[in-house]
Amino acid sequence: MAGVDPVTMLVLQAGAGLVASKQQAKAQSAAANAARQSQIQAINQVQEIRERQRRERLRRGLATQRARFASQGLGRGGSADAVLKGLALESDRATEDERSLNALRIGDINNAFDQRRRKNLLEASNAKRRTAFDLLSKGLNSFSLLEG
Repeated sequence: MAGVDPVTMLVLQAGAGLVASKQQAKAQSAAANAARQSQIQAINQVQEIRERQRRERLRRGLATQRARFASQGLGRGGSADAVLKGLALESDRATEDERSLNALRIGDINNAFDQRRRKNLLEASNAKRRTAFDLLSKGLNSFSLLEG
C-alpha cells in the first residue's frame, strides 16, 4: 500500500486481527452451544425411553399381580389394593428420582457452558486491550521524540 503511514498500517492489521479472532470466537461459541444442546437432548431422550419402559413394566407387573390375586381368590380391596398402590408408588418414585438426577445433569452442562462463555468473553476483552496497548506502543515507537 503506497502512501500509507506505518501507524495506519498497524491499525489496519490490528483491526483485521480483531475481526478474525471475533469470528473465531463466535464459531467456537456456536459449536459449544450445539454440543450443549445435543447433550441435553440426549439426556431428555433417554429419560423419555426409560419412563416409557418403566410404565410398561408397571402395567405388566400390575396385571401379573392382579392375576396372582385372582388365582388366590383375592378380589379388589384391602391388602390387594395396597400392594398394587405400592407398586405404582415405587415406579413413580423411580421416575421422580431420575428426573431430579437429569435436572442436575442438565444444570451442570448449562453451568459449564456459561463458565466457558464468560472465560471466552474475558479472554476476548483482554486480547482487545493487548492489541490497543501494542498499537499505542508501536505507534509511539515509530515517532522520534527528537524530530520535530
